[in-house]
Order: sequence, then C-alpha cells, then structure tokens
Amino acid sequence: MRSFGIGCSAIVAGSVKRNFKKDNTTVSIGLGVKGALGVVSTGAKAGFTVTAYDRGEIDDVGTKADISISMGLGAGSVGVASTASVSLMSPLKTNVGLTGGQKFK
Repeated sequence: MRSFGIGCSAIVAGSVKRNFKKDNTTVSIGLGVKGALGVVSTGAKAGFTVTAYDRGEIDDVGTKADISISMGLGAGSVGVASTASVSLMSPLKTNVGLTGGQKFK
C-alpha cells in the first residue's frame, strides 16, 4: 500500500492522508456540504491543506476545492467530479473525471 486516507464532509470537512512512499502526511480542513434530490446527489468541499514530512519539514501549504454530482438508480451510479488546488509551492492544478460505482448494503 502506497498511501491511506480518511475523511468526512458534514459541514466541517476534514481529512488526513498518509503517503508511506514519500514519508509525508497531508491534513486538510474546511467546509463541506452534501445534498440529494431523487436520484441526483451533489457534494462540495473547500479548505486548506498542509503537507509535512516525518522529519518536520513543511512540503506544501495551499487550498483545495472538490465538487461532485452523481446520478444513481438502484445499485449503480455515475457522475462527474472536479478538483482544483492552489499551492504556495506549485502552480494551479485541476482535475475533472467521470465517476461510477455500485452501492453495497
């Protein structure tokens, strides 16, 4: 396993991601919302991120925003997700991708 992360986004959004290969940890905190209407669900979160190496050296400080929308019927879903981040250490990064999945109960 190269990295592991955990997070939540119910009003206060937060996450922690550990990268074992690079020996660093990223902590993010901000605001998040989720909503659903029928078969359509949406979510958005925005906040600040800090990445630090195990030896205490700061690798990156910046902001990050995620927006998603999906539509699901029955056990399947399909959607679009977008991520944008601005860093003090590197230029603007954006990513838009299609998402899909299956709900298990």
